[in-house]
Amino acid sequence: MSKRGELHTSKMVVANGKRTYFFNVKENYRGELFLSIVESVRSDKDEETYKRQQIIIYNEHLGEFISFFRKAVTHLPPSVGPVQDVLFSPPKNVS
Repeated sequence: MSKRGELHTSKMVVANGKRTYFFNVKENYRGELFLSIVESVRSDKDEETYKRQQIIIYNEHLGEFISFFRKAVTHLPPSVGPVQDVLFSPPKNVS
């Protein structure tokens, strides 16, 4: 296990740096793996203040989560190219 149980972290910055998404694969103290998706939004009033929201999906629920996520996303209008291409293609250069 690595520092704070983090095994992998990817970061996506959008909205001119105002909003950041973190995709973290972590391991808890019992050795269970989970995905942590964190949204961090910079305050309009104070650039040093951020609102943070997090969702945790444990490894055993990940397949079902992805299935429901894909189903829900197909009901959204495509904003950047076809949604199906984004959902079923390998990830592009991520950090």
